[in-house]
Amino acid sequence: MKNILIIYFLFILNCFFLSAQNDSIKVLWTASEWDPVSRTYFDNIELNKNYFESINDAEKAIVGLFAFMHGNECMWDSGFRKPDRSNLKCILNSALSLGYQCSDIQMSFLKNWFRDDTVTMNKFKKCPTISLTSTIQDMIDEMYLTRLKDEIIVSLTITEMNILTDKNVTRRETHKFLLQNKCIFEITGH
Repeated sequence: MKNILIIYFLFILNCFFLSAQNDSIKVLWTASEWDPVSRTYFDNIELNKNYFESINDAEKAIVGLFAFMHGNECMWDSGFRKPDRSNLKCILNSALSLGYQCSDIQMSFLKNWFRDDTVTMNKFKKCPTISLTSTIQDMIDEMYLTRLKDEIIVSLTITEMNILTDKNVTRRETHKFLLQNKCIFEITGH
């Protein structure tokens, strides 16, 4: 009887552990806020603070990859762009403690985790420094992350904006990553 109870307990614990690993996490979303001075709504990125407090390094690298590729409320620190564009502060990079956009901190961290993924490594050859005030940009509106053992799936909603033509296009993307030997490979969604 004691063995049956132990087996049952282990079964329940395993089921709980597997369901916890398969949970989808809302990483970030866009919230509209009213500005009484300008009498208009502004969209701001909201972060799941609980998630960022406990994020592991592999997930940090994956979320950091999207922070590298897409706008996430990036502004020039001190309000002015340095000639070498080395002072672009982005909300996601800050939450991940990855420094400025294209900084050595950000790039070395990402390159270490994606070192064997040649397609992703090619993306790092040119680092985008696009601020929130740029005429043409894209912005992450929503991000979900799902863990499946050694796979991580990221679902995004991204809005491409052209301020001159006042055209916005929203698209949804899904990317699947494989974690193997402390290295990440994007297996779908390139």
